[in-house]
Amino acid sequence: MSTGKEWFFLPDRWLALDEADHKTYGEFKPLTSTYSAGILVESERNSYNLTELSKTIFIVPLGVAEFYFTCGDGTKAMAVYRENGTLLGWHNASGKKRVVPYIPENEWGVKFKTADLTRPERFKVKVFSGNLQTEQWIWIFPAHWSTYPQAALRASLLFGLKNEVNRAEESNIFYSAKRIREYLAQLKADVVNASLPSLQYGVNSLSIFGPSPDSLIQDTLSTLVEQYLENQEGVILRILGLLTSEAVSEAIGLLTTLYDAYRWATEFPAILGTSVSEVYKVVLLNHLGESDRTFRQIDLLLRKAKEFVAESIRCLEANDAQGCNEALRKLKTLVVGNNPTSNTLNNHRIDYGNFGIEDLDPGIPDYPLAILIAEEMVATQNWRDKGHPVYVGDELLSILPYDKVTCTNAALDIFEPLFREIAEFAGILVNLCLLEPL
Repeated sequence: MSTGKEWFFLPDRWLALDEADHKTYGEFKPLTSTYSAGILVESERNSYNLTELSKTIFIVPLGVAEFYFTCGDGTKAMAVYRENGTLLGWHNASGKKRVVPYIPENEWGVKFKTADLTRPERFKVKVFSGNLQTEQWIWIFPAHWSTYPQAALRASLLFGLKNEVNRAEESNIFYSAKRIREYLAQLKADVVNASLPSLQYGVNSLSIFGPSPDSLIQDTLSTLVEQYLENQEGVILRILGLLTSEAVSEAIGLLTTLYDAYRWATEFPAILGTSVSEVYKVVLLNHLGESDRTFRQIDLLLRKAKEFVAESIRCLEANDAQGCNEALRKLKTLVVGNNPTSNTLNNHRIDYGNFGIEDLDPGIPDYPLAILIAEEMVATQNWRDKGHPVYVGDELLSILPYDKVTCTNAALDIFEPLFREIAEFAGILVNLCLLEPL
């Protein structure tokens, strides 16, 4: 048009569908007001005029004064709640499919003024269809987070660990390695040892994606982690000075399973320890709890990771995008290093001293949490095949009807399930540290 103005037309009614000229005729009316921006639920698209980080995480750009929560399926009703549980509003069913922006104002849905978005906020959206109901969390970030989209995406998911970082040490998942180490170290031979307390992680476990997991995020996580672990196989081989190793391949394969986003997105398992009294098992289990350097270093890195996760959540709630980004940068370095996609060994080195973490062996290079987890998994596989060196020269073997391989495997049958719990939780951190916006 000569004015340069953009118009949106609503197809109000069809006048003819089967004319002889094979053309379809309809009546189109210009919309008097235009849909500005919004989150679209039950729709082919996820948003309109918002910065989309995933299907459920968005940033409101500068200049957007208001946005809407719109249910694309007009046969369903939708309720929107603020994070504190206050009902923001309903989008009632109309019986019509809503294709944004080609809908009249009375179909736009639940309005929210951008000026009221004083910090990142998580909204709960419930959709009703007959007797069926679904719900999901939707994160909305203020405009200044546009500079840090990666931090917004990662922090919104780490927010699911808020209760976890605030738990007391005896039930905090970041202290799981410490608790397992202490349990193993105190085991006594020929004594009925108390079972390791259940590693409880809350009623809803670690379902950090909320009530309706974002499949797009899970697909992305699974792909990124699989690629990362494929690169890790070569790195671990070089760290251990090996050319080929079946144990490395087995360990990386197991970690790929443990790090699977689909497993822990909906449920993170809790396990019970087993009472141990046989002397030959206790010898190795005591050693693993007290003296295994890699396991002890993993413990220290996990505890430091808790501090960075807590800081990122604090900054998220304080609307401090830059502070959140810095906390997450440190977390990434600690968990996967600064160059996780590199195949060069030196690129994976970090400095524990930069984080105030005790270096239990200054004579060897420092590596991030993910590599330490992989190293311990590889070591476990090797010990199963060759026996653990703690049994070499042990006088107990002369009075027991078992060789060191048999003794090692019996002890590892107890240790390995416990360590897998730690590895699986580390996988959550690995996943989130590798996550990138769409």
